[in-house]
Amino acid sequence: MGTYTGQFGKGLITVVVNYINGPTVSGYDIHKGVRRNFNGEVSQQGGGLKFLLKEPGSNPYDGMLTLELDTASWKIKGKWAPFASSKASVRQLALGRKVTSDSVFDLGGTYWDAGMSSRDSVLIFETDGTCSFEFYERPQDSTSQMITLKGNYVSNGKECRIEWAKNDHFPSMKLAIWVPKEGGDSTVSSLPELRSNRITFVMQGD
Repeated sequence: MGTYTGQFGKGLITVVVNYINGPTVSGYDIHKGVRRNFNGEVSQQGGGLKFLLKEPGSNPYDGMLTLELDTASWKIKGKWAPFASSKASVRQLALGRKVTSDSVFDLGGTYWDAGMSSRDSVLIFETDGTCSFEFYERPQDSTSQMITLKGNYVSNGKECRIEWAKNDHFPSMKLAIWVPKEGGDSTVSSLPELRSNRITFVMQGD
């Protein structure tokens, strides 16, 4: 059981296996902020496990996941095939298990502001590999409405890649993770930052 994130075709997906009892498996997957529960079976295959997982079928883009887990490397390879082939095409998956390590900066459960003093734009990372971005299109305009985007993220401790649900503002983001060093320049922010050419986020304190 655990959380696995990585490639889904050209995009990103999060797969969470949260229940196993004998051959029975259940959990959910999230792609571009859309969560779909699944149920299925697991069996031993060579040095790993094979999963056959079905989404509910109530969404026209639901399908079946056929996954192989290498229990030595905790890597998953496989494919997703839609129930309705006219709606979508088969997509390949390549996932890695989300592991928390003291040596790697973990984004899960953190909140970030676009600016040191602004609360107009907040980026939130969940521990299951999903995230949300709340912002005002025109921060200085009192009539501007808040926009909320949902998506998935993967991070290696040095950079973070986000794929958002379809929207007119940010199709995706690639952010460098900057963490201040102890005893560094006191004139520089003491809080971690996420940086891109377009926007910089500063981590919120407790």
